[in-house]
Amino acid sequence: MYVELEFTNARAAKELVRAWRECADWCRTRERGLLHYEISQSNKDELTYSIFERYASETAYAVTHKATEAYKTFRPKMQALQDAGELKVSGASFFELGHGFVS
Repeated sequence: MYVELEFTNARAAKELVRAWRECADWCRTRERGLLHYEISQSNKDELTYSIFERYASETAYAVTHKATEAYKTFRPKMQALQDAGELKVSGASFFELGHGFVS
């Protein structure tokens, strides 16, 4: 899954990155089906971030991940920034074709 985050201010970005770190720390040790969970800041625009998530299966995301306390804590924080007009979210999900690698 790829998600692009466009913030209107640095405070909102910092707030969400802090919440992401807490969620990622929780998920790292408790979600076996979560393979990759990373947030990155653009090197061209300090208010643009990307999220990359990889799961062992669609069920690992849609059922397992979305049911965790970490997700249920993080997602409302993200939604509040969206509702306040401080964050625009876009992105898409993909099925891997198995031609390439991650190391």
